[in-house]
Amino acid sequence: MPGPKRERVRRLILKKAAVLCARHGIERVTMDQIAREAQLTRTAVYYYFSSKEAVLQALWRLGWRMLYRAVEPYESMLEDDPMTALARAIEREYELFRRRRALLKTLFRMSAHRDTAIFRHPDADRDRRRYLEFHRRVLETGIQKGVFRPVDIGVALRAIHGIIIGFLTFPISDDRRIDSELIIEVVRRFLA
Repeated sequence: MPGPKRERVRRLILKKAAVLCARHGIERVTMDQIAREAQLTRTAVYYYFSSKEAVLQALWRLGWRMLYRAVEPYESMLEDDPMTALARAIEREYELFRRRRALLKTLFRMSAHRDTAIFRHPDADRDRRRYLEFHRRVLETGIQKGVFRPVDIGVALRAIHGIIIGFLTFPISDDRRIDSELIIEVVRRFLA
């Protein structure tokens, strides 16, 4: 188990790497830039991560873990109230995005990358599957219960992810908060 200082430095490197990747794209970021942004030596960054790919893999793992943990509490609501489960999950995802914008923007860029194999890790893959499975199950349950109209699940998943990405790219300010009521209204327009 890494000590508190080691973990703090590791988190700093990941935070700065996410900011750089969100700003410039994952292909353009170098270990030297990460070191400069974190105000560390290049050697120090390599002490924590053996390569840029190792940094990206850590970001991939962290991002999917955070997204799955955001929706996990609502799995128990699926059977009783799929609409509220979905709305609350999206609301939590939005709140997560408010706090970790650079990381999640980087995660979405990584997801669209032509070679996601370089980021793959069993833990991240498990969390990614669970996250996507939650959204699939909420849609299937909602259709089965008549909450959502019968639609192709693949199309509905893309619509839900479009809604999520739309909310995540919504201009963030304290006076324009996205809450469950707004999310339910948008989901109803798309699916109910």
